[in-house]
Amino acid sequence: MSTPWWFFLIAAGLIVMSGFFSGLNLGLMSLAPDELKVVMEGSADEQAKRDAAKIYPLRKRGNLLLCTLLLGRAPAVAEARVTRRAARY
Repeated sequence: MSTPWWFFLIAAGLIVMSGFFSGLNLGLMSLAPDELKVVMEGSADEQAKRDAAKIYPLRKRGNLLLCTLLLGRAPAVAEARVTRRAARY
């Protein structure tokens, strides 16, 4: 019995979703709120100030951000494992 084509599509989507959440985790959690404040207040680059101002409200609530990212990634990883196991049978 061959594996249905949509199993591969679901698995690829879940891998992309897991990678997306991992990248957000690394990117957003590496920015300290204090560093963002310094950039917002003292940077000569206006684009950097705008970017820091957009990210600061998210990063200020670090625990909520981390929980959201982990709760988004965990189902993707778990479902990818289930899909891979189901494809064997």
